[in-house]
Amino acid sequence: MNNRVCCTNLLKIINKFYNKESAIDLLASLLVYNELKCSGRTHLMKKLGISERSARKIIKKLLDMGVLMKRKYDTCINEEINSDFLLENSILKINDRVITVTSGFCSSILETLDKNIVSLRDYIVVLNNDPECIELIGYYNSEKQQFVFPRVPLDYTRKYEKELAKMKLNRDSIIVIWKKYRPYRSIATLLYGLYMICLKRIRGNK
Repeated sequence: MNNRVCCTNLLKIINKFYNKESAIDLLASLLVYNELKCSGRTHLMKKLGISERSARKIIKKLLDMGVLMKRKYDTCINEEINSDFLLENSILKINDRVITVTSGFCSSILETLDKNIVSLRDYIVVLNNDPECIELIGYYNSEKQQFVFPRVPLDYTRKYEKELAKMKLNRDSIIVIWKKYRPYRSIATLLYGLYMICLKRIRGNK
């Protein structure tokens, strides 16, 4: 995958969503389809722990957006339309922490994150309705081959960097160390938080 997700990609996708609440469900569902490529309603219900009614509404919205497409026996991601939103997600567990590594971003998003790390953390906390959901946010700069955790002492992050180095990352990635992790939804809140700081940056440049 050579395409990289920038602020423009996030704005293009998320601006189509109804509101903040539905955006998290839609993003989480989009992550499921990115991973599985094709999935039925029942599978989506199990993955996200949602009702059949909610699954129907989500699939219909994503179909209407053109992000999903109907096939004879299944619903699948529209690879052509969704090609600018393909992210790779990896999960690493260390004791009671879950580390998510979301790869495929462009360098400008990392720069935006670096300058707005406090705002991003605040957005994620609010979206999860839990001030204790995350421990750290950082990123991997593939050009410099360097892990960066803004405003956090190196002594504190070294134990995580040692484990992350074993993953041999080769793409610009955003790293979140979660105290309380919810499959797909946690990364959805990260993406919506990134969308918000991208929006803030773009409006600030006007």
